[in-house]
Amino acid sequence: MSKKHEDSEAVIAPKQARGKQTRERIFQAAREVFAAKGYDRARVSDITRRAGVSKQRLYAYFGSKRALYREVLLSVYADVASDEGLSGLSVCDLPHLTERIVEQFFRIHEENPRFWRLLAWENLHGGRGLASADWERIRGSYIAHIETLYHLGQDRGFFRADVDFTTYLLILFSTTYFCFSNQLTISHLLGLALDQATVRRHIEEQFADLMYRGTVVHPHP
Repeated sequence: MSKKHEDSEAVIAPKQARGKQTRERIFQAAREVFAAKGYDRARVSDITRRAGVSKQRLYAYFGSKRALYREVLLSVYADVASDEGLSGLSVCDLPHLTERIVEQFFRIHEENPRFWRLLAWENLHGGRGLASADWERIRGSYIAHIETLYHLGQDRGFFRADVDFTTYLLILFSTTYFCFSNQLTISHLLGLALDQATVRRHIEEQFADLMYRGTVVHPHP
């Protein structure tokens, strides 16, 4: 390799690294802004100001506000899909599958508050942020894995045959999501401190137990 070529590569490498860092900075700023304001109220200038870049730089990396928003939505779903607590579930977990899933769903919302906020904004936005193909890929990731385990559990007598997987998962989704998305109003309404980990853990345990008793064929003691 010639000296000139080596010098050229030495110049390109730092530029590429800076480019990746800038793109990531824009992306992280977008996650924060979209989670706080939703797609309609978020402005490109809000994102670029937080990231410390020009609008031209944002468009150069992502093409448009809508394309950037799509990437943000896909990223939060990817975080869930790659969660080791969910992807690592196996046949060995069937006797306590519901408890494991509930525990992971609560933890995911607790550690990633942007997730439920982005879901809430996307529903208000009309659910137009992702294409049909995007939803197919999401369904084919962690949801398909849980569904396979649930059906195996039905075949082996751990879950009632008359409880559909969609019903089962919808209840798990809605309850765990609701505890975080409506935390402030429900805390006032019920006189609870849902922002306290001990309170949430107690509710989590009781909810898992209720779900377990309602879906198993013969509840274990």
